[in-house]
Amino acid sequence: MEGVGGSLTVSGAWLIIGDVSDALNIGRVTNVVKTGTYYLYERTWGSQGYLTFAGLRSPLPRGTESVA
Repeated sequence: MEGVGGSLTVSGAWLIIGDVSDALNIGRVTNVVKTGTYYLYERTWGSQGYLTFAGLRSPLPRGTESVA
């Protein structure tokens, strides 16, 4: 689980549903969905040239970066 965010998700689900097992399953599914969404988001922006491998945005078009 992802720490505080996961704990809040599981706690909220437990309060609403009332079953710990179902709340834990909701927490797991939520974590997988968040991870998948983040991955797709990063892949999309990376493929558009907005991110470099280091995760920094370059204001210059690809291939025009110079090393000073």
